[in-house]
Amino acid sequence: AHALRRTYAAAGYSPQTVEMLEAHGTGTSAGDAAEVSALKTVFGEDAGDKLGWCAIGSVKSQIGHTKAAAGAASLYKAVMALHHK
Repeated sequence: AHALRRTYAAAGYSPQTVEMLEAHGTGTSAGDAAEVSALKTVFGEDAGDKLGWCAIGSVKSQIGHTKAAAGAASLYKAVMALHHK
């Protein structure tokens, strides 16, 4: 959560401006729970009365730790989501 807060502050954006994110998604109960907990904390702080505005996904948990291929698949998925709105 601390890293997310710093990142958004450094970029000059609010988490509320994000409509979709592609998570790391380790595919493990501990790793995924920690990631979602941090996202809920940071995004929840900024939500106000606007809940459920951000789509979240993770293709990596579906294809495994394939190094560069997981990053390429995540980028492709995000591009296609934007393309198809």
